[in-house]
Amino acid sequence: MPLVLERCTVRPWRLDDAQSVASHANNRKIWLAVRDLFPHPYTIQDAHEFLQRTINEQPAMKFCIEIEGAAVGGIGVHPGEGAVLGTRHHD
Repeated sequence: MPLVLERCTVRPWRLDDAQSVASHANNRKIWLAVRDLFPHPYTIQDAHEFLQRTINEQPAMKFCIEIEGAAVGGIGVHPGEGAVLGTRHHD
């Protein structure tokens, strides 16, 4: 069930988010801040692999941040790994 907020919606990831994920994640400035989390350049294949892994996780621990219909980042729960407040895939 999506969580609709004033500026964004937090919802489950979908396979059709791949193009938006690849577009927003392929940003060197973002990669420099989270270089241990994903590759650069970030390709459509990387997005498909991420989405396949994430969508199949049970229980669901990672969620999409959507703004104006685009998947622009993510937020998740990572038990035992400390706190990560979220990632934003645009600057």
